[in-house]
Amino acid sequence: MNIQAVARLVGLNEHTIRAWEKRYGAISPERADSGRRTYTIAETERLQLLASLVRRGHSIGTIASLANSKLEHLLHSLQPEAPQSSHSAGLSAEIQPATRAIVASLHRFDLDAMVPQIAKAALRFDVRSFVYGVALPLMREVGFQVDSGKLLIAQEHALSIMLRDQLGQMLKVLNADNQEGRRIALATPGGDIHEFGIMLSGILAAENGWSVQYLGPNLPPEELAQACQKLGVEVVLLGTTPIPIEELKMPWSDYLKSLDSQLPAEAALWIGGAAAMGGPMPRLRLRRGTQWIGSLEALESLLAAKEKRGRS
Repeated sequence: MNIQAVARLVGLNEHTIRAWEKRYGAISPERADSGRRTYTIAETERLQLLASLVRRGHSIGTIASLANSKLEHLLHSLQPEAPQSSHSAGLSAEIQPATRAIVASLHRFDLDAMVPQIAKAALRFDVRSFVYGVALPLMREVGFQVDSGKLLIAQEHALSIMLRDQLGQMLKVLNADNQEGRRIALATPGGDIHEFGIMLSGILAAENGWSVQYLGPNLPPEELAQACQKLGVEVVLLGTTPIPIEELKMPWSDYLKSLDSQLPAEAALWIGGAAAMGGPMPRLRLRRGTQWIGSLEALESLLAAKEKRGRS
C-alpha cells in the first residue's frame, strides 16, 4: 500500500508516519521504482499497534524499537474502560443495554439503525446520565475495540460523526437559555482535531448554567486568545489528547506560553484531557492561575465552585 492508504487505515497523518520511520526506526518500508514508499500489511499492522499505544499515553520513543509481541502485550494489558466514577456507578442498569445495542449495530455496519438508537438514548436519559452512562462508555469501548482489531477505524469515525451531531444538538438546546450566564470558551490546541472531550465538557457546563462559547478543535494560540478577548470569557478550557507530538502545530510548552501571554489577564485557564493528566504536556509556571482537570466530574466541581464564589 502507499502512504496515503496506510495513513487512512491507522489514523495517523503522513508526516507522522515518515517521522516515526526516520527518527525512531519504527518501520522500514521498501521503495517502489518511482521512489515512493510502499507498505506491507505487517508494517501497517505494526503502525496500528504503535498508534494505539501512543494514543493511550505511551511515548513513541520508548516503544518504537519493541517487537510486535511486546506491543501487543502492552496493549492487551490496558483495561477497556476507565474505572467507574461515583456518578456512573449509580446509574440505571437500563443504560448499558442502550450502549450495547449501538455497538452491536456498529459491528454489523448498520449505520441507519445507529442514528435513532443514539437519539433515543439522548431523549430517554437526563443530560448527566447520557454523558456519563452512554457517551463516555460508548467511545471508550469502541476505541478499545478498534485498538484490539475488532472494529475498523472507519466504523469508529462513523460513530463519532453521529455522536457529534447528537452532542451538538444537545449543546445548542442547553445553551439557548444561558446567554446571560458566565462565559466559558472551549477549544483544543493547533493540530489536535479531537473534540469529543470539549463537546462533553461544553454540555456539562451548559447544564450547570454557563454560557458556552464553543470554538472547536485545532486552534492556534493567537486566534484562541483573540476570540476569548472579543467574547469576554471568564474561563478558557483547553482540551487535550495524547496525539503524536509530530502532529502538533507547536510543542506543548510553546503553545501554553504563547496562549498565556495573549489571553486577557482576567481569563482563567483550565487544561484537561489525557495529555494534561499524566501525559506529555508539561506543568509550566504561567502568569495566571491554571487548573489541571483530570475528569468531567472534576470539571463540574470547578464550575460549581466558581459559580458559588461569584455569587458570594
